[in-house]
Formats: sequence, structure tokens, C-alpha cells
Amino acid sequence: MHCRRGTTLIEVLAGLVILGTLLVSIAAARSRFQRQWSQADRRVAAVRATDSMLADWLAGAPQNISTHGSGPLPGMPDCTWRTRVIAARGAADVQAVVVRLEVFDRGTGGSGEAMFNVDFLLHDFRKPPVSATPGLGAK
Repeated sequence: MHCRRGTTLIEVLAGLVILGTLLVSIAAARSRFQRQWSQADRRVAAVRATDSMLADWLAGAPQNISTHGSGPLPGMPDCTWRTRVIAARGAADVQAVVVRLEVFDRGTGGSGEAMFNVDFLLHDFRKPPVSATPGLGAK
């Protein structure tokens, strides 16, 4: 007798299951990669827009910089910024305040946390300058 050896139905089904699992995992990984890539691109664009906005602020008069404000980020739809003064040791010694500029992305259904923030030192015009005259205040 001549015996024929072939592939059984179970072996074919096992191969299809392995191939299907491989294809699904590749598709999921590709989807995750594309989502991360688009988020990174959006963050880089927001950083560039913030850098430009901050450069415009710092090029003008320091009194015009809002220390407690918010608004839309120019050139970035669905992104907003907010500034606030934060406590920092040593800033008062040089008659300055530390201002935190936070950027939020409302377009991607964010968690409400800032995408990133920038802290910068700003002269505090509300405080009178310290007198450099010797002997004042010494007893």
C-alpha cells in the first residue's frame, strides 16, 4: 500500500489562528504607534507656538505680561494657556516672581492636566527697590 501524508484540518486551523493573532497584534501596534506619533507632533507644534508667544511677551514691556491670565494659544486650535505666580524661594530676594505658563490641549479629550509648563522669572514691579544707601536700616 502506498501511504499519503498530508495536512490535517486541525493543523490548517492552528496555522490560521496563529496567523490571525499575528496580524491583529501588528495592526494594534501600528495603531498605537500612529496615535503616539500624532500626539508627539501636536506637542512639538504646541511647544513651538508657546515659544513664539513667550518670545513676543518677553520682547515687550515686562509690566504687560499677565501673571494671572489665560487664553487661546495662537496657531494651535483647541490649545489654551494659563499663567499664575508660583512660590519660589529666592525670587523675592531679587525683587522678582516666578511665573508658570501652562499649556493645555482640549482637542484630544485630554485629562485636564497641562501638556507642559514653562517657569520664568519676572521682575516684580509692585515691590519698591531695596535702597543701596549704606547705613539705612542698620541700628
